[in-house]
Amino acid sequence: MYSLNAFVHYLGAHVSIAGGLYKAFNEARKLEINTFQVFTRNPRGWKFKPLDEETIVKFEQAKKESGIDKIVSHMPYLPNPCSPDPEQFQKSLDALLVELERCRKLGIPFVVMHIGHHKGKPEKGWESFKIALEKAFEVIPSNVMLLAENSAGEKNTIGTTPEDLQKILAMAEDIGGDAQSFGFCFDTCHAHAGGADLSTPEKFAEALDRFESAIGLSRIQVIHLNDAKAPYGSGLDRHENIGDGTIGLDSFRWFLNETDLAKQVPLILETPIKKGGKSHIDDLRVLRQIIRK
Repeated sequence: MYSLNAFVHYLGAHVSIAGGLYKAFNEARKLEINTFQVFTRNPRGWKFKPLDEETIVKFEQAKKESGIDKIVSHMPYLPNPCSPDPEQFQKSLDALLVELERCRKLGIPFVVMHIGHHKGKPEKGWESFKIALEKAFEVIPSNVMLLAENSAGEKNTIGTTPEDLQKILAMAEDIGGDAQSFGFCFDTCHAHAGGADLSTPEKFAEALDRFESAIGLSRIQVIHLNDAKAPYGSGLDRHENIGDGTIGLDSFRWFLNETDLAKQVPLILETPIKKGGKSHIDDLRVLRQIIRK
């Protein structure tokens, strides 16, 4: 059993739950990580299997044995809380409320949600997202925090710029989303693709200053640590292995060693796992090499 005390950072990855939710802890052990992200249900469909008592007990036992408590749930891909379509919005809202309850039962403290696409109707998209937050805050468990993830700037998305996130934070605070129930997940690839240049330490620092001014970095509770395949400002959500993309190793070295943020919150890899090529093991090795002991 590896020692969690050997780590300065909360360094982890998105891991598989194949064979059962509790198997995520086996994956974490293999990768020697002290935090991780999972889908608690099928990420590519609306249907899901409700949690049963055996699943909850096995997950609780594995969690206790591992000592890992910084666990992140990611919402499935289909929900779109900005949807102007009433049927899709309702399905998206239902999925969000179910996920909050699943995480309450499992003791998972963070739920990451994509903010969504307004499909060419921005005013309706903002209105839908506000309703989704209102409904979530009415039932959000005391042991769970909802985190909105910054977008990569794809067409018709909300939540790409610091100004967008500032608007979302103001909206959330206005309807009851305090610092214990609501925050942000900051994806480095999304930020870079969305217009916050992270390609050098100096530019990375300037970008963080913009987000600090807009939302306060203390509201960022999880980092998705991904390099970017596409150029800065491309609007393309294409993750790349650490050091192989347009953000680059120097920027990640600076971020990991010189910022308090990187040392305080879970750092979750969502980098590609390439057949016959790199995997999370390789990215973790790179990150450990550039972290100063």
